[in-house]
Amino acid sequence: MEKQKKKSVPTWALVVIILGVLALIGYLSPSSSPEETEEPVSEVVQERGGEQEEVALDDVQKEEEKEDLTTKERIEFIVVDELGSETNMGEERIVEILVYENEEMIELVLKADENLTTTLTKRGMVSRTKDLTEQFFNSLDSLKELDVFWQLELVDNYGNSSFSDVMDFSIDRETAEKINWENITNDNFEGLTKVWEHNAIK
Repeated sequence: MEKQKKKSVPTWALVVIILGVLALIGYLSPSSSPEETEEPVSEVVQERGGEQEEVALDDVQKEEEKEDLTTKERIEFIVVDELGSETNMGEERIVEILVYENEEMIELVLKADENLTTTLTKRGMVSRTKDLTEQFFNSLDSLKELDVFWQLELVDNYGNSSFSDVMDFSIDRETAEKINWENITNDNFEGLTKVWEHNAIK
């Protein structure tokens, strides 16, 4: 009686089994993606921290620079820091800085930014005067009165153009110290100052 031959497993079946085992191992093994995503996050945090430190150092450096300046230089520093050295039309921002009476009174003559309408141009002058007023009375202890004159390029009846005063704001320390600068609106600020307007912007 002949011995029965052992049945052999087909080759293709072995291949399927091996692939299945490999796929199962790959599925059950922990993914490396969390580790990969943690590095960029930590790098971003480190970069942001560096930026914050750099900003803080810049603020300290600015304060140190202001302490070494004369009064006129400090005034110029504040104006340029708040408004920039030029208008949006490329004109030099500062026309004149006048300091009177033991630095108790300051007059600024500045060129204003142009805007789409006269109303928007005027609002811009009010807003920028408010920002400057806060900075000046906070930075200059001897200051008691501030006058800010704004100039725009006007054309006369003969077609000749020149820069002329169009608005003047005057405010004293007593009034400025009562203002809550975080909450005051431009309209309310304008109401607290002595204001002169040229007919061209009324």
